Amino acid sequence: MSLYLIRTFGRCKDQTALKVGYTANMKNRMDSYKYHNPYSETISVREGDLLDETRTHTYLISLGFKIDLLNEWFKDENEVLQLFHKPFETMNKVIWNDRDKLFTKKDFISENKLYELYTSLRMMQSPLKKATTIDQEWLNIINRKYVKSFNMYEDDII
Repeated sequence: MSLYLIRTFGRCKDQTALKVGYTANMKNRMDSYKYHNPYSETISVREGDLLDETRTHTYLISLGFKIDLLNEWFKDENEVLQLFHKPFETMNKVIWNDRDKLFTKKDFISENKLYELYTSLRMMQSPLKKATTIDQEWLNIINRKYVKSFNMYEDDII
């Protein structure tokens, strides 16, 4: 399983962007890109899984490198390559410290990849030193899901 960083060119050769992605088969994935975007080039590869892809996206977003309106695409700057290779533990710390800005209530309701990332980060925090707004949202939603799954009423939880 690999994370990759590719560069793609826009209509003009000087318009470039970087994509962070995940694949279980690097060769097939890059062949697919060449078919749809023959001018793309692989910049870097590192070990990682789907959660690490989400972690890297969230980390780069927190640092302001995301291109508006494009998911998984980031500004083509040298710093992005360096940040792509940061240890995941370093990314975790930055994301956790910025969690109130990065996660929203809808991330938990829709149970998407950000929910999974937040949950994995939350499990690493023991005990939770300073609960923030988003931590309270997380706990409320988890409680509601627990209550619903066991057909209990919220009043039954002490």
